[in-house]
Amino acid sequence: MADFAAAAVPWVATALVLAGFLLAYRRATGSWRLWRLAVGRDGRYSTSLFQGLAWTVVVLASYLAIWFARLHLGATGAIGPVPQSVLAAMGLSLGTTATAAGITSRRVRSRSEQRDPADADDLALRQLVCDDSGRPNLAKAQLMAWTVVALGIYAVTAVATVVRTAGAASLDGLPPLPDIEPTLLILMGIGQGAYLAVKAASAPEVAIGADATGGPTAASPLATALAAVEPVVSDGHPLLAAAAKPGSAAVPGFLPSRNGLHFINAWPHEPDVTIKLPGGGTLPIGDASNGVCGGMVYTVRDVFQTPGLAPVARTDNPLPGSALYRYIVKRLLESFDVGHLGVGRYLEWMLTPDGDAALGPALVRRGVAWKTVVEEWAGRIRPEIDAGRLVCLGLITVAGADPRQLGENHQVMAYGYDVGADGTLTVHVYDPNTPPAQADTVTISLSVLHPERATPITHNVAISHPIRGFFHTSYTYQDPRSQLD
Repeated sequence: MADFAAAAVPWVATALVLAGFLLAYRRATGSWRLWRLAVGRDGRYSTSLFQGLAWTVVVLASYLAIWFARLHLGATGAIGPVPQSVLAAMGLSLGTTATAAGITSRRVRSRSEQRDPADADDLALRQLVCDDSGRPNLAKAQLMAWTVVALGIYAVTAVATVVRTAGAASLDGLPPLPDIEPTLLILMGIGQGAYLAVKAASAPEVAIGADATGGPTAASPLATALAAVEPVVSDGHPLLAAAAKPGSAAVPGFLPSRNGLHFINAWPHEPDVTIKLPGGGTLPIGDASNGVCGGMVYTVRDVFQTPGLAPVARTDNPLPGSALYRYIVKRLLESFDVGHLGVGRYLEWMLTPDGDAALGPALVRRGVAWKTVVEEWAGRIRPEIDAGRLVCLGLITVAGADPRQLGENHQVMAYGYDVGADGTLTVHVYDPNTPPAQADTVTISLSVLHPERATPITHNVAISHPIRGFFHTSYTYQDPRSQLD
């Protein structure tokens, strides 16, 4: 009985932490329905989103339970290293999700066809193994089967690891985070490959709608990644000419030194959010010292777009708990677009090569350069600035599958651009890391002539990493007047 209790305690602690995450999700999205993360924008369950969500939950719960079992023995450090096979499994899941979205979005050639969204009452688990017409789909069924088998085996292994850890007599020789058998990983990859191959061969044309800012939206939560796979031939792409067309534009009236925040993104070690727990305790989430760039960018845009509201005047960072601090943190959480797996978009770009990669004689996987220049700059960012609207940008600064590097990426806001006759694009941005005295001179520059190649980006944004690419984030206006100091 004692051994059972010792093994049960880590799972109880894990359940409490996951409940805290669920509370944070509820606060960010207004809904308790976590499973809605597996629903595409067409209102149906997405097979690729489901397997990505399932792997995230299982690996997170396993890591926490093993860590709590170690904590009971006095080990306070992180579990490491994370097995490469686990990172590969999560990377495969994310890659499948993003590639599936890219295949669909690459079918867009006109606005004459639009996939009708399903009614909320039509949401059913059968959609995980059926096509949109309700017919069973072998590729989906195979992907789901191997996902369930792999997750089941991993969960059993994690439980056994917790039991062994809880029963250990010392810190020596503690078992690591469970690995995944290479054979099982290969079978998962085959299932995901078959699913993508069938989708690539049969995906219908759908039209892209418009989001709250007037830019295009994609057909699933990660479809904003766009264009993971498409035919090799790309000469004459309609957006190539738009990307390189010489010209200049700026949002009227916006200047970072005047309209930006007059303090920089430097904060003490304080929780981003503190959740009150039943019984009087609290659960701290996040660390402001890691930066709140997205919240600062969204706050500046909210203030600028509010008629008659003057820029925030204070020059010192607001104290934790103040109205302005709470508002910035709230907008930070919303900048991650949790309800639509916005963080997954950063991971997908981190996993994308710098230049195009051939997948055979007929297909190519678009690289970060193409996605930045053609899909984001020409397709979304330039039209917004031309229309006089600010554009919030996510900057990708690292490459790889390690989710711990997500915080190395950054958020800024574009307010103007210049495209020279030589094809050099210079984007003028508000950077929350740059002091106000230098704020008006921050730029990001690159050539837009050969987006199929890895394209160097030069910048003076106040970050330590190079910029690999950037994309338009999902901003929705909020009126800040009743919530600021």
